[in-house]
Parts: sequence; C-alpha cells; structure tokens
Amino acid sequence: MVTKTILKKLKNIKEKIKNRSKRDLLKGMILFSGVATAHNALHNTKTQSSSEVEKNNIEVIETPKELSLADITFSKNMVNIAPESSSAYFEFENQLTDKNNNPISDFNQATKYSIWDCSYKREAGTKKNPVGIVSKEGYYGSLQFNYFNAVNMAIYGMLHAEHKDLAAKFFQKTPQLENALANFQKSMDDYAKKHGDENLAYHVGSVSRQKVIKYISPNFKKIFEKAGQENTLELLDLQRAYAGAVYCSFDGKSLKKICAILEASDVKPEEVNPAIWGMFLAKHIKGGFGGISTLLKGKKAKDINSLAFVNAMANKYPDVFKDTPSCKEAWKFAKEHYQEKHSLTTIKELSVILHKPEMVSKYLKLLSLYQKDDVTYEQAKKMAQADSTKQESTIHFYDVLQEKIEANNVKKNTFNKKDKIKQMLLAKNEKTR
Repeated sequence: MVTKTILKKLKNIKEKIKNRSKRDLLKGMILFSGVATAHNALHNTKTQSSSEVEKNNIEVIETPKELSLADITFSKNMVNIAPESSSAYFEFENQLTDKNNNPISDFNQATKYSIWDCSYKREAGTKKNPVGIVSKEGYYGSLQFNYFNAVNMAIYGMLHAEHKDLAAKFFQKTPQLENALANFQKSMDDYAKKHGDENLAYHVGSVSRQKVIKYISPNFKKIFEKAGQENTLELLDLQRAYAGAVYCSFDGKSLKKICAILEASDVKPEEVNPAIWGMFLAKHIKGGFGGISTLLKGKKAKDINSLAFVNAMANKYPDVFKDTPSCKEAWKFAKEHYQEKHSLTTIKELSVILHKPEMVSKYLKLLSLYQKDDVTYEQAKKMAQADSTKQESTIHFYDVLQEKIEANNVKKNTFNKKDKIKQMLLAKNEKTR
C-alpha cells in the first residue's frame, strides 16, 4: 500500500514537471539562480543524451542573451522639428545599438527622449546652436550653465575617458594640467572621506579646482560654440553627464527629500515617469529641487504620472513653465510625454542622479528576459514577480526526496510496531514457560 502511494505521488510530480511551460521554467531559473547558473544548467541538459533528457522530462531550450552595458551603444538622432518657415531646431531621439550597430529593442512605450529634455526645451530648444550657444548673459549650452559650471563640465570631462578628447579642447596643452587633474581627483577622494560628497571638490572654495582652471583656454567661449556646431552629440552628452553626476548633487538635500517623500508613499523613483523627472530637473536648473517634495506628499505613482500633476507643477513654478515662450515649451513637452515610460537611457541617467547603479542592472535583466514580449517596463516588473511566485510554488526535485523520506518514516514506524509486538509475544512466552 505504501509503495503504491509513493509511486502515485512520484507520477504526479513527474507530470507537473513535464507540463511546466518553457518560459516559466527558464525565467524562474534565471530569477532565482542568476542568468549564469540557469545558462549552465540548461547547457548541461543539452549535453545529455536524448534518452537522459526524455528520462528527466526536461526540454532543451535556449536562454536569452543577457544584455550588458559593455555591449550597448547609446546613440542619438538629430530630428529637425522646425516648421518650413522657420530656421532649423532639433529634438534628440535616443537609440540603442549593439557593437555591430544593430538596433536593440527597448520596452514598449519607452520614451525616445532623455530625462533632461524638458530642461533642454526650456533653456535652448529652439536656438540655432542649442548645444553650443553662449547667451548674452553668459550662460552656456543646452542647459544654460553659468561659466562656473561650464568650466566644471570641462573638468568633469577630463576625468572620464569617454569625454576626455572633447574636454581637452577647453584646456591649454601643458604637462602641468595632468598633475593638477591628479591632485583634483585626490581632492575628490578626500572630500568623500571627510564630508561624504566627492563633488564638493567642484565648489568655489576648492583649492584643487583653482589649480586646474588655471589651464582653461582663454578662448573658452569660442571653443564651446564651435564644439556645439561640430561635435553636437558629444558635447550634449558631456553636458548631461556632468549635470546628472555633479550638478544635481549641489542640492542633494532637497533631492533626498524628494526620494524620502516618494518612499513614504511606497513609490520607487523609477516608477515616476521620465518626463515628470524632467520637470523636477528643469526646476533644479532654474533654482534647485526645493519645494517639489510638498507637491508629492501623499501621492501614489498614478497620481504623479498624470496630466493633473504636470499642470500642478506648472502652476506652482510659473517662472519655470509658464512665464516665457521657452518656459511654455517645457510645459508643452511634459504634457505630450508624461505617459511615456522609462527607457534604458533614462534609467541610466536617473541611476547617476540618484547614485543607484543597481537600477541599471535590474533594468537590463528585465529587458533581457522580456524585451520580445511587447510589454512596458512596469509590466515586465509585474511579469517577473508573477514568474517568481510560480517558481516558488513549482515542484522541485527535492520534493521527490521529501516523498521518499516520508515513505521511509512510514515504513520505519510500521517495522517498529511489528518489532514491539514480536517482543511482547516473546516476553509473554517466556513467562508462561
């Protein structure tokens, strides 16, 4: 009877494994064991003989290739959106490509724009040379940095290999520059240890900064304008990279308050759509993040990612979104794009702003698994959660072992009872002799 029960349970387990869908099996393995582990497990399966595969009821399936930032190129298209009667002005549409320049599909509804495009619209979106413009008031580029921050941008570029060739154009060529930059880098480390923020090295009182800017070219303005015309995309990337990594930290206290208010409402930063974050950044470029947190208090993600919230931001900060034609361009952009979801580009930008690199790795893992399912980023997260739940409830091979253990316990208890009866009978016989 016990043997029949065991065989029946083993048969049920076998059927459940056999009928498990391929995607649930694969994605569950990846989510719980890691992509590499799952790949190795499936590779081992493929090396088994066909009889072994049939015996274990495991189907041979290919794993999706896990995407890596090292294999991805972030490129842009310059799109002229000016009416025929007007001089050209541009939007910049982001694209992902692999090393062979083949396009990589992002999630459905992923925005084509940068998290900085709302600011770009306000500051320089309709200008003839928007990335290299220097205004009469002395403001530079697509985000209209003052001279202090434009110089900081050049310093930042010299410290990052992907920007160094362009950034070097802003400096006089001298061996002493490299020594000054090395001291500046050391100063950043010291500020991080003593004050918890390496970007304090970029501030006015930084001695190491003063030593670096001695080598800034006296033709800085002309070089900036020329770079905007001849190296448009490279200079745009540099401006946005500096803004995210350094400039946003200058009002870090208010930025942390925004994140704390979101957390109190159980809203993750990446659940706030990129155009909404763009409005926050436009406000920051104008005068810091201060005050935004009060608008967010008590709001869920659906409340924040709404036209009502876009208009609330515009009404609270008319000098950013209403008072001038360029302000209205930023507001218009937000109204047109507030429903669009994060792309790998905007997640990468947000991760830099918030100093959370793990946001990118999580996004890439989801994109690796679900990019062909025609779903949004938020839907992919829900699918991953559902697949995780399925995996937790899936019958594992240790369940078979547990059945055997339970069966042995039953068998052992049965034998123990028989032994006790036998011993009692023997004892009784001894007494009657």
